[in-house]
Amino acid sequence: MVLAQSRPQTEEIEDHAEQAMRQASSWVGRLARLGYVAKGVVYAAIGFLALREVLGVGGRTIDPTGVMQVMAAQPLGGSC
Repeated sequence: MVLAQSRPQTEEIEDHAEQAMRQASSWVGRLARLGYVAKGVVYAAIGFLALREVLGVGGRTIDPTGVMQVMAAQPLGGSC
């Protein structure tokens, strides 16, 4: 008798789980695609910077103190 009552509950739980999976799959897929796009942007930026270095158009290498001085000289950079 107890087994007969638990069967409909099990089916109901399975139905709810399948419904939740269908609803989540759409946004999870979009989020995964967004991750691939972000990864592609990072690879493209690294490739662009490497290409600039090979062509001799790249900037100069500076230490962390130099970075702060360059940033301070920019608009909205503030003062060091």
